[in-house]
Amino acid sequence: MSVSPQGVMAVVRAARPTYRHAHDRVAFAVHAGLSLAGFRLLSVGASADQADDYVLCGEGDSSSVSLTDLPAEGAVDAPIDGWNSLEGGIYAFRYVDEQAAPPREGEASKGPTRLVLYKAVSLGDKLMVHVVGSTVRDVGSQQGEDSGKCDDWVDIVELKVGDYAVEGVVDYAGGYKALPQLCSLVEQLAARLRGTGDQKRVGPASIGSTICTLGWSCATAGPHPEGCVCC
Repeated sequence: MSVSPQGVMAVVRAARPTYRHAHDRVAFAVHAGLSLAGFRLLSVGASADQADDYVLCGEGDSSSVSLTDLPAEGAVDAPIDGWNSLEGGIYAFRYVDEQAAPPREGEASKGPTRLVLYKAVSLGDKLMVHVVGSTVRDVGSQQGEDSGKCDDWVDIVELKVGDYAVEGVVDYAGGYKALPQLCSLVEQLAARLRGTGDQKRVGPASIGSTICTLGWSCATAGPHPEGCVCC
């Protein structure tokens, strides 16, 4: 499904999120766009940030991921309760991609599983969108449980919140602006996660500079947020 302003507003109205400020609006709109693009929500907030249930590459064992505990295909999205409860202006959402890639020769017929972490960090008037996609290809195991080779792909985008949302507006639609442009950006993110789009990262902070683990440009004068580690 394409990511459209009408679709994003339909997701927003159905979920009825509580917005405290414009950063909340933009962060949730990106989530709504990813949902429209076919990424099914697994967890939000602290649960998504800790991710004891669904491990992405680079967390724990970087070579394999357990697939046995994932919800069944077609299951409903997880509830959004607590989506903006993390401290420090941080948002976290975990997804599984409902649009599996075609299997390679010799692989399971359903193809690989894609797990996605969308994490956003508020930095002044900006929102640093950090998306990690992990493609897990089923290789089986001697224990009879599914396991998979795991490959990460990272995308980092800097959004100026004032370009997409306004403060002090109660109704959902009136609090957004330039929604078509934001939808287009989310569609590009989804395409790159699936390996079908331009692999060049977008956003002024992610071009020609080193990016820390939370999406902050290492070339920018500090202080950087807690937990930001530059490569």
